[in-house]
Amino acid sequence: MTDPFWDLVQQRSAAAHASGVMYRIESEPFLVKDGGVDFVVRQYIDFEGQVARQPKSKPGNPFDDPEPELFVADLSPTHMALLNKYHVIETHLLVVTKRYVDQTVLLDQDDFDAVARCFPDHAPAMFFYNAGRESGASQPHKHLQLVTLPMAPWADIPMEPLLGAEPPRLAFPHAFARSGMNEPSRLREAYRALLDEAGIHASASPEGERQSEPYNLLVTRDWMLLVPRSRDKFEGFSVNSLAYAGALLVRNPQQLDAVRRVGPMGVLSQVGRIS
Repeated sequence: MTDPFWDLVQQRSAAAHASGVMYRIESEPFLVKDGGVDFVVRQYIDFEGQVARQPKSKPGNPFDDPEPELFVADLSPTHMALLNKYHVIETHLLVVTKRYVDQTVLLDQDDFDAVARCFPDHAPAMFFYNAGRESGASQPHKHLQLVTLPMAPWADIPMEPLLGAEPPRLAFPHAFARSGMNEPSRLREAYRALLDEAGIHASASPEGERQSEPYNLLVTRDWMLLVPRSRDKFEGFSVNSLAYAGALLVRNPQQLDAVRRVGPMGVLSQVGRIS
């Protein structure tokens, strides 16, 4: 799917905002330099006030019979595209399994095929996967996420200066490959190679292969980055895949001060795999 699909995304997004079903989180970006990266750390503007006035989700699993205003399209017999109800980046799409699959089940070819069908040709973008609660997943129902770029006012992906080195100079355990959405037929193969390199193993279950530990996965047109995780939160706020691209979201000035004190790289190291 190319431009017609993204025209539909924009139309559905505008309608969902107009109806009040979809909510853009108001935040202020701060530049925090650390380890050769110009991180963007966004701070909520009046977190408590925004929580009080934003539209509420229905109880239970939001992907089971999703809100009609958030539905974009069927991508395949196994997956659908939904708008992200609460978003920070302007265009944020969810690629969700139609039947319930747990978020700790390894990605399969159907997952990658669905993402490839909606990855835009006309704009820079990145898809990511928070593999389980400890890696920043807010829902246990399997869903991949896609955002268009830039992530910061000053950079498409703030972490990219470090990813250009051979090998990438990253201060936390990771696996990296120069293979991405430009080769969709190789996505699953490259992903499984990164899991092996990171020492993340598969175990059989009725739903499919399950991971041996949580991780984050980020994929652009040019590269894939996999980061093993040990825990979700730092100083009370969740850290998901986007943090490993150089973007964090905090709720208040105290959390922003904590990030500045430790440094964003220190945050990523503390919630990553502890060697």
